[in-house]
Amino acid sequence: MAPCCSSSTNHGLARVGAPPCSSPGNSEPASDGSRDGAIRTSDGYLELLRNRLAGSYNVDQAPPLGGLGCSLYARSHVTVGKYIFHKSVAYEKMELNEHVFVRVLDHPLAIGDVEVFVHDLKMSIDQLVKPSYEHMSSAVTGILVSEAGIPPDAGRRLEKTGYTRHFWLGLRGWSFLRLLGIDLSRGQVFANRRGKEVLKAYSPG
Repeated sequence: MAPCCSSSTNHGLARVGAPPCSSPGNSEPASDGSRDGAIRTSDGYLELLRNRLAGSYNVDQAPPLGGLGCSLYARSHVTVGKYIFHKSVAYEKMELNEHVFVRVLDHPLAIGDVEVFVHDLKMSIDQLVKPSYEHMSSAVTGILVSEAGIPPDAGRRLEKTGYTRHFWLGLRGWSFLRLLGIDLSRGQVFANRRGKEVLKAYSPG
């Protein structure tokens, strides 16, 4: 029988991982903060993110994983379904999730910081992602923030790092990492390939 309607239950964004005002792009240097209005402190940046995410994400002060060491955690859950005559009779339903972790550093970002953060994010997948036939994707977005800057070598490592895990060959969905590095000293954003999809949304300016 052909479907008569489709509907979605949105506990996050219709496009998972895209807070308001997001658009794709490359690393984005900014001029001095007094002219472009870019945030230059970690406290200011965290407040900016809370305001941006609050309308579409559940924003928590502390992450659900005790040892992850993050300053901000946000989550989004979107369910899209197709129904026959009534919403109580669904023949297809898909879940899209995103988990956002923000870690603030008190020193310039180093390659080791990137590697440790990526390891922690991969471990979080085991605890946060629940594969099922309804599960389509779970994005894990990791944001490293430094007032002391991001040297070129650490920026390149972040940009080249990627990770995707398929569950049951994709039959129960997949999970992937978005990585972004926020250099508050210069108002610059670094991102890996998936992170560039939401680069503007996490810009400090």
